[in-house]
Amino acid sequence: MKAVALLCQRDFIVIPDSDGYLIACNALDDAAVANLREVAHTDSDKALAVLLASPERFGKYAAQTHPAIEKLSRSFSGKIGFLLAPRFHIKACVKASQDKIEFSIPSSPLLLSILSKTQYPLAIARVSGDPGMLLGNYPFVFNCEACDMEPRPTLLGFDDGQIVLHRNGPVSTSQIEKITGIPVIRSLNPIFPEKGKSLVAVI
Repeated sequence: MKAVALLCQRDFIVIPDSDGYLIACNALDDAAVANLREVAHTDSDKALAVLLASPERFGKYAAQTHPAIEKLSRSFSGKIGFLLAPRFHIKACVKASQDKIEFSIPSSPLLLSILSKTQYPLAIARVSGDPGMLLGNYPFVFNCEACDMEPRPTLLGFDDGQIVLHRNGPVSTSQIEKITGIPVIRSLNPIFPEKGKSLVAVI
């Protein structure tokens, strides 16, 4: 309830994750998003990720969806993010100059509980480092149990009838094949090599 109260006051919350910590705020509040960007030192031209409470909310906030989204999001909550074009609810302050942003459903019980109580999506910035360093400056770092840790998700995009998998997470291609029933073809050419991502096309 403390987290929900802070979010309703146009503030942000800080939650430890597997690589550092997440800074989250109301994705529909321009002032809150501006505050988040300042604290996270996130450039204004970089899209923020958006967390949703359930697969049913993709249609409200994403302009185009794909039949695989609901099935995959239920099977791999917290491990898969979807690169989709945002609808008008998601304002320019979140999407920046990007035509697509990352939507995902967290597996963290804390984040899911917050999302269910706020009824709006959360914009998040992922920051590397020790979240304990924030305690001196911010009184609202929420400590989580190990099961709450949010791994950076594998990202799925949809182009020309293909599912494009940007690998930077714990989901294997065999798991994707098992859920979708579609064979996975690996590309020989990596993309975003500076971030350790590679490309896999599901056709």
